[in-house]
Amino acid sequence: MKGPHIVVAPHLLPAELLLRMRRENRAAALAFMDQSQVLRSVFSTIREGLLRAADSLNNSSFIDWSFNRTRLSTRTTATRDRASRRLGTTRHANHSTTANNRTGLHLRRTHQERQTLLTPRSWASTLLATQRRARDVAGGEVNDQRVTRASIRNRESEMASQICFSPLLRRYTLEEFWNLPDPEDRAQYELIGGILFFVPAPNPPYGDLASRINKILFRFLLANDNDGYVHHPHEAIWRSAEGSTYLEPDMMYVSTALRAQMGDKRTSADIVFEFLSCNSNTYNRTTKADTYLALGVRELWLVDPVTVTIEVRHAHQKENSPAWEVCIYPRGEQAKSRVLEGWEVSVTELFDGLVRPSDTDES
Repeated sequence: MKGPHIVVAPHLLPAELLLRMRRENRAAALAFMDQSQVLRSVFSTIREGLLRAADSLNNSSFIDWSFNRTRLSTRTTATRDRASRRLGTTRHANHSTTANNRTGLHLRRTHQERQTLLTPRSWASTLLATQRRARDVAGGEVNDQRVTRASIRNRESEMASQICFSPLLRRYTLEEFWNLPDPEDRAQYELIGGILFFVPAPNPPYGDLASRINKILFRFLLANDNDGYVHHPHEAIWRSAEGSTYLEPDMMYVSTALRAQMGDKRTSADIVFEFLSCNSNTYNRTTKADTYLALGVRELWLVDPVTVTIEVRHAHQKENSPAWEVCIYPRGEQAKSRVLEGWEVSVTELFDGLVRPSDTDES
């Protein structure tokens, strides 16, 4: 089986080589080498890369190099390049021995019974460009990686300082929202009607509650041959029309019927679960909950480890407007779903053994 051909573009090599040599602390030395030393260093790096590529292909390829101080003439180089493109690999390989005797520098790659002679177009210009860039590195750009990291942090800080949370100053489109930098400390941004909201990271026992509800729900779906979908962050409900909105529920259930109706864009869900935390309790109960109602979510579960309750809200129409019907289930009761008929969750079993957050932590 024939392997792929390797194409070398000498005028594109110096920047890539310098990046690698910079990591190996060889760039500064490169600036002060003579031509033969530079060429040996450059092609040593190329040879290592090609050998690694050949090994990864698990074939019998090998690289053969020959070098002397005789320069290539521009005319000979251009002629060889045209001949290589016009005559093809096999015919060009037939006169490789003669080329070895005449040219100053070339690379020959043999793969099984096929040979490819790769002759650079202008090693002189490549050499000058390489040495110029090497001198730049030796003259003060050795710390380029640290400078790059610092510049990225500065740009992110500038963008963060320009983020607006007031609708009087700015409303975001989905594209603008997706281009915002991620906030620190595992927090996140959410978008409601073009207005940006900052959502702090959740507190324990958020993860344990999510895991327990997930197990209970999956057990019910499997027992009843329900092929609906259960999604977790960073799966979102979003829409771009009538005010850009992007929300990430802690967990949501989407039936196959609703999924088929929505198509590729997840604009709603059948059931949304939010595991309340001290630093986002009010936001989840008010702004985010009402947004779910406007997006057509049929049922909302608010699991509160502070009050040790499950609040289940059911969407209905009240005076020609959508509204929530609220049912609160404390310890000793079974929280019930109307969307998934027959599914119940024991409040006592759900919270049993979990560390209860202190009421003093609530904001």
